[in-house]
Amino acid sequence: MIDSALAAHYLDAIGSRSSGVKALLEQARASGPTLAPFVEAMTFAPGERLIQQGSRPGALFLIVAGNAEAVDPSHEITGSRLSAPDVVGEVSLVTKLPAIADVVAVSQVQALPLSYSALAGLLASSPLTALALVRWFAEDVVDKILRTDGSNGPPLGKAHTMAPDCPVIPSVGPSSVVERLAEMQAFQWTHEEVQSGVSTLFCTRMLAPGERLAAGEESDSLYLLVAGTALVDGPDGPISAFVGGHPQCEHVLIGELSFLTNRPRAASITALTECELLELSSTRLVDMAKISPAFTWRLLLGVLRAECRDLVDNATLRARSESVIDGNWKRWFVDDADYASRFGA
Repeated sequence: MIDSALAAHYLDAIGSRSSGVKALLEQARASGPTLAPFVEAMTFAPGERLIQQGSRPGALFLIVAGNAEAVDPSHEITGSRLSAPDVVGEVSLVTKLPAIADVVAVSQVQALPLSYSALAGLLASSPLTALALVRWFAEDVVDKILRTDGSNGPPLGKAHTMAPDCPVIPSVGPSSVVERLAEMQAFQWTHEEVQSGVSTLFCTRMLAPGERLAAGEESDSLYLLVAGTALVDGPDGPISAFVGGHPQCEHVLIGELSFLTNRPRAASITALTECELLELSSTRLVDMAKISPAFTWRLLLGVLRAECRDLVDNATLRARSESVIDGNWKRWFVDDADYASRFGA
């Protein structure tokens, strides 16, 4: 099947670009037939649009061959050239923000569209292959952030072995890990998913007021801030991360960059009050996917969404987004009423 051949070509290409992605693909013994059932090859003629400005694409595109370009027709701004194995449309797919530019084929382009439901199905069928793709998407978003803001960014993290499982510290108050996960309504986890056993993969960590997780440190852990208030010092300055009923997951996820890419922590996190965090090592993601693919998928979507938010929260891209949606992108992004539905199939 031609789809299998193209899928195999794409997996080979992303493996050659990233050692971390390659390791996951090798562990999965991923091949064209692994990915092929979840994609259907599409061909775009020169001048044809893959994505239209202002639309909300139902799938992202994995470019297998050919060249495309992002163009802002209203301002005649030409974006960077896109070619294999680039990812196109992942920001709009994850955030549901309208596309800020047309993506037009410069030459004949072959691409593999991948939808929410297809990626979720792949996660259930071949967790390591799906995690390899998610890691590739995250690295692609990080590279776009660095290209957009012109900075060199944090250095790549060297390969390292994590310490044995961290000790579990009893949570303050009556709430268990299961109860804490159930409280995080942004992810729309079902009772069955929370009760499936995934809670055993999290460690509870307490931060005293003033305690800090410093930028530049190596970590492969994701932290879910479930109680307390922490200050995140990011590239654009301090951002308060509140819990206490705030449903948006970008306010409760910490360390998603290191979690997905093994790069050093890009921002510092300081506890303003006593903070309770649930810690998840990336080495336990495969176990989580085997226990509950649906739980894992919604968590990964939240992580990708937080990364995409960092990309959009840039002076240039922010201005483009606001011109397309005719309003403040941040208010739209955070307060959109159909937020929960974005994490469905």
